[in-house]
Amino acid sequence: MKKLLLLFLSFSSLVFAEGFSAQEMHHYIVNAFEEKDWMKLLNGSKAMIENYETSSYAEDATYYLGVAYFKLNDYAISNDHFSQYLKQKYNPKFFYDAINYKFLIAEEYKNGAKKRLFKWSKAPKIASGLDDAIQIYDEVISIMPHHELAMKSLFSKGQLLAEIQEYKESIETFQQLITSFPRSDLAVESFVYIADVYLTQAHFKSQDPHILEMAELNLEQLQNSYPSSELIKDVQGKLLSMKEEYAKHFYDIGYFYEKTGKSQAAILYYSKIITSYPETKYAKMCEQTLKKLK
Repeated sequence: MKKLLLLFLSFSSLVFAEGFSAQEMHHYIVNAFEEKDWMKLLNGSKAMIENYETSSYAEDATYYLGVAYFKLNDYAISNDHFSQYLKQKYNPKFFYDAINYKFLIAEEYKNGAKKRLFKWSKAPKIASGLDDAIQIYDEVISIMPHHELAMKSLFSKGQLLAEIQEYKESIETFQQLITSFPRSDLAVESFVYIADVYLTQAHFKSQDPHILEMAELNLEQLQNSYPSSELIKDVQGKLLSMKEEYAKHFYDIGYFYEKTGKSQAAILYYSKIITSYPETKYAKMCEQTLKKLK
């Protein structure tokens, strides 16, 4: 005997009762999906899973349940249902759609969406979802490594890692995208984001020449791989900003020596700027100052 189904659905007076077949309930769920009635879809899918768990329709209902929770902005539970759906059989009907929804969930978390503490249904949405986003991106990349969704996941993951100051991992992710999808527009854009990461690091590591060397290599690889790209100018501009940052570091030291009467030490630093960073504004300033000091 089937369990009694008493589901009062939002925006609907329909009551499920004993006697509804799995096929009839499936038809109801599909209609709710097409009508974009997400509460109706949620409750109908739950009823299907509870009362016809061995039916093939119950597998579809798991997918629809994930959709309903996604549309109702409950992303953690939605992701759990999509994961459960993908594990049910080798090639589920909504395989690509489920993966795409998981990617969209990661994007929501990346853009600031919060999740409930401990997935409690009544808990406020105050927990960060950034770790979940990275985990989902990795899942998509692993499941569909050569698909466009993997490319988009790599790009978003690289951006997110840069935002949370995981600079090394961010650069490695963008480089993975470039290697895996060399013909894509996102591969070219990845060079720009790598340049951004190096520039950010230059703000607080101005004395580290390795970062500047890697930034120069990044530009060289972009020029070799995409010689006609308009983004080369952007990367060149970011590299120049880095050199300005490095030159400023040495200029401040030279200026200190100059004002404390240690002219020879000042000359050494000013000369280094002219030799190492000739295209910077500080190099031009140093040329004028050296004429006076000498």
